[in-house]
Amino acid sequence: APEVLPSLFNLFVQGEQSRGSTGGLGIGLALAHRLIELHDGRLEGHSEGKGRGSRFRLVIPRVAERPGVSQPLATADKVTSLHAAGTRILIVDDNTDAADSLAQVLAFAGYTTKVAYEGASAIELAELFRPALVLLDLGLPNVSGHEVARRIRAEKWGRSMRLIAVTGWGREADRQKSRDAGFDDHLTKPVDPEELLAAISRTVAQNRAAEVRAQ
Repeated sequence: APEVLPSLFNLFVQGEQSRGSTGGLGIGLALAHRLIELHDGRLEGHSEGKGRGSRFRLVIPRVAERPGVSQPLATADKVTSLHAAGTRILIVDDNTDAADSLAQVLAFAGYTTKVAYEGASAIELAELFRPALVLLDLGLPNVSGHEVARRIRAEKWGRSMRLIAVTGWGREADRQKSRDAGFDDHLTKPVDPEELLAAISRTVAQNRAAEVRAQ
């Protein structure tokens, strides 16, 4: 459908499923788009409308046209996530498929990940795993994401942990509520992969800077 095309390559975006389709998770196109951009290419999607099929166009520059071809094809500023090998990230979301898929994407980018699907286990896992960063959905069963954040912040081991809310609630009042609960950042679903990786990289860098100052 025309309204889907502008956000087609965003993480977790999906159009209406056709009858009998098992569907996907909205990961494949976002990941393909990111990988192609790392090679200075672009991926475009076109459709004449719902039920008319889709056409994708992939453009990648020829190697012979690139100056300094001996240099890495992906510049350092585009793969900042890859320097965080060993950085621990806890993903908390009651949508198990989305949580597991995001964990795989971040592991592919070089992070060490674990997943929790509800609030109580998220608090326990945060204490045991001691992640540098928690990506935390707000609409969790039993214990809300806001309450999870408050309980983590109340613990000595959780005061320096970085918390990012990843939620469908994006009003300014929602963002203020996240700040009041102790979150460092607030991202609204569907999250663009580049925005997510940039937020993670920025948050991890802030955490490392704080550790250096404390030494």
